[in-house]
Amino acid sequence: MNYYFIMDDKSNKTFNFDVEYGRVDFEIQKKPYEEEWTKPIDYIYDPNCPDVIYYNFVNKKQYINKINFDYDYYWYSHGFILSKKLATIFKQFKIQGHVWKKLKFTVNGDVMESPDFYLLKFNTYTKDNPAPDFIDYEKTESLPSKTMYTVSRKLVLKEDVDYDIFKPGRVELLAAAGFVVTEEVKEAIETNHCGRGIRFLPIETAQEEYCKNSFKDFTSLLKRAKPKLP
Repeated sequence: MNYYFIMDDKSNKTFNFDVEYGRVDFEIQKKPYEEEWTKPIDYIYDPNCPDVIYYNFVNKKQYINKINFDYDYYWYSHGFILSKKLATIFKQFKIQGHVWKKLKFTVNGDVMESPDFYLLKFNTYTKDNPAPDFIDYEKTESLPSKTMYTVSRKLVLKEDVDYDIFKPGRVELLAAAGFVVTEEVKEAIETNHCGRGIRFLPIETAQEEYCKNSFKDFTSLLKRAKPKLP
């Protein structure tokens, strides 16, 4: 089975969603963003959370002018924003614990005209309910890391992964910036022409390739030895 890391292919090229531009809320916001959020982001997992939520853009024209709704996939710091067509494909496959919410975009308290999009957010895990980890650490050669996350030039997944779409585990950068799909999912996306904004990276070398494509030096992830005093 071949696996691929899904990378947002719009970094440093065109508009992308992030906290710099706005945020996900549970009602249309008209107040300045300096004020507290109406509800914490974890509320999205609450059974009472509405099925439709809002992405409220900051009131700054230089950001609004950059908005481009022509892509199927957007990386967002608290989840992933998918076009209706891509979301429909995803829902046909087995996905690691997650929630779906229909998304409406707003600016200055008004709903914007846009195609249908959905927010895909993977479950928040705790010490009592840890996230499954799909990296085979015995076969993955780990390089010295500055953090608790894994750094490797060749990642190896476990053989018994039972999801078609899932987070890769404790891997530096990849753990937050995307997720892994099977080759079957990749082919379905390509066949249905709903992969605009996606770059597929083979999981084995995805970490290093992600660094190259994001204009980040792979060696910056490595723990450097302290210089010896003369």
